[in-house]
Amino acid sequence: MAEITPTILVSTKEEFEEKLSRVSELVERIQIDVIDGVFAENKTVDFSEISREGFEGEVDVHLMVNEPVNWIKKTVSFGADFLIGHIEKMRNQAEFVKQAKEMGLKAGLAIDLETPVEEIETFLWSNLDGVLLMAVPAGFSGQAFSKKVLKKIEKLKMIKDSLKLDFDIIVDGGVNLKNAKSCVEAGADVLAVGTAIWEAEDIKKRIGEFKSIFK
Repeated sequence: MAEITPTILVSTKEEFEEKLSRVSELVERIQIDVIDGVFAENKTVDFSEISREGFEGEVDVHLMVNEPVNWIKKTVSFGADFLIGHIEKMRNQAEFVKQAKEMGLKAGLAIDLETPVEEIETFLWSNLDGVLLMAVPAGFSGQAFSKKVLKKIEKLKMIKDSLKLDFDIIVDGGVNLKNAKSCVEAGADVLAVGTAIWEAEDIKKRIGEFKSIFK
């Protein structure tokens, strides 16, 4: 069954704490979205202002930043478990993966909606713990899901199966109750969900609704 991971993309410490508290007892994994104002015209709260205290599950950090390798030490200090960096502003994919793993983190690569799967260095497939596919242009929450991502999920699933690998295929951006099933049928393992969770009056019920799709 696919895993549902709430995404937290916020600009203030207060927003972060409020959202973390709302899901901390409901899920075993969250994703923190980080934007530096360079990768996209948006900027999120700085790691120095927030804490993962009170959340015992896995923390994924999705770096939409210039040179993600320069953010590794910050994420380690924060207490991240899984670091995912976008390749579009990354000079050396192998170095990012290598350094993240040397610091004890799981490592993954992310690609934006218009970036082909083939842009990921093929020799790295066996070293990755996950690949994140954006279903919207990276940078802002609340955008509409693009069906373009489904073909990319299928292609990534073929690569994963042909090489007998076990990395997570993560889909992020615009995922909701209407398109979640098609993502999983295409091969997604993890659905990173933002607006569709946070807009719900009853978050526990909404997460249950996602899970019921895959039973």
